[in-house]
Amino acid sequence: MTAAILCKSTRLTTVRRRALAAFAILAAASVACERRAPENASVIGSVGGRPIDEEVFRKTWARDLPGRASPETRLRVMEELVARTQRLQRARALGLERDPIVVEAYEGLLLARLAEMDLAPRLKAASVDEAEIRARYEEVKDERFRTEGRVRVAVLWYDTRGQVPLEMRYRTKLEEARRRFESQKPVPEPHFGRLAIDHSEHRASRFRGGDVGWLSESEPHTDPWRARIAEIASLLSEPGELSEVVIGAEGAFLVRLMERAPASMRSFDEVCAALRQELLLEKRATVREAYARSLEAVAPAFIDREALQALTGLATKPVSDPDVHTALALEPVSKP
Repeated sequence: MTAAILCKSTRLTTVRRRALAAFAILAAASVACERRAPENASVIGSVGGRPIDEEVFRKTWARDLPGRASPETRLRVMEELVARTQRLQRARALGLERDPIVVEAYEGLLLARLAEMDLAPRLKAASVDEAEIRARYEEVKDERFRTEGRVRVAVLWYDTRGQVPLEMRYRTKLEEARRRFESQKPVPEPHFGRLAIDHSEHRASRFRGGDVGWLSESEPHTDPWRARIAEIASLLSEPGELSEVVIGAEGAFLVRLMERAPASMRSFDEVCAALRQELLLEKRATVREAYARSLEAVAPAFIDREALQALTGLATKPVSDPDVHTALALEPVSKP
């Protein structure tokens, strides 16, 4: 829980960071100007009876770096310091130090500074060496970096509906289509071309020369129709090669191999940087968890869950429905 708060504090927006920085400057100036000057300090002014010593002026000068140390510039910086101190005294008189907005901003600044000084060095110390990266590569390469062999095919297909008369009729039509296709010299396209319009009932591909796209050669297909095509294509070796007419429960098929992409493995060098970042993020997450446990050990926490859930009247943000368009996925080509 503590780690989550610290992580959140490090993601402050630019505007909020600037606001907190301004608050810090004002708070620091307030503390400096409200303190009593040491006995040996050189007092160069006062506000409301409280002294402004040389140390405070020098810090303000170093922060603003106004330019030449001319008498006019010195006076301008001093007047700005006086005006700011007057405003701070007024804010304190109004009790703004206890204002919830001020308190929240101050606590946010504390958390950001804590993360910067206490947690950030631990995160920076986390490192990953090449041996760790190579070990992770060997562990996950088959699952994540291997691309299975694929084939791109064109198909002529008829739905036989499991009826023998239709099987005989469509076998004859596909065999005739096969002869017609082979008689074309040379074949102009890698697919079936216009032949698919007259000799295929597959609506999704018939106007694309029968092209059904890429199919995996080894991964199982959830669609029996595509699985059957992949099985037929596995018997073809060279692009342009035609299958025999195949009749089965899924219909009558004539398949042409368009392209073949062999199985491949991404090399260590290709994925080294990504794996390094992955391991580094894991190590930093472990550091954050350990840091949170160390805080818990020093300041144990207790949450009364029953009392928490019994709270009423909590304001909530309106939750819009998710954009359904982002959830749409392309469906695989299937039989009509």
